[in-house]
Amino acid sequence: MSYDECVFCGIAKGSQPAYEFLRTDSIIGIMDIYPLVPYHVLLLPTSHFADIYELPEDTVGEMAILAKRVAQALKLITKCEGVNIMMANGSAAGQTVFHAHMHVLPRFRGDGLFVPFGHRPRATQQQLEKHAKQIMEALDGV
Repeated sequence: MSYDECVFCGIAKGSQPAYEFLRTDSIIGIMDIYPLVPYHVLLLPTSHFADIYELPEDTVGEMAILAKRVAQALKLITKCEGVNIMMANGSAAGQTVFHAHMHVLPRFRGDGLFVPFGHRPRATQQQLEKHAKQIMEALDGV
């Protein structure tokens, strides 16, 4: 897909419609047109980056700061009991629009949205030690 065909690039340029509630030089906040819950919003960069791997660190930082501020605003408006802040990166993670974006979802008990976070079988000490060491070594290369 070329960047000209990317719907979020079109929104950033103003050639695609969106219900925008926030804009900085590098981030736009819009309402999700397929909301999982009421007030489901998206934060996306004004420039095209496919996913977190391509996003500059300062853009990731600004998105995180704005996600916190938006979460606080949503709590004031909706009196929500919680919030999910999520970002899918790659089709295996559920990403369907390949322009990096962060979801902010106000949550209530019983709202019907299932996010499969929960307990899984406990990892062994050996697995945890091995994985921590691998991550530590890989961080030296990024």
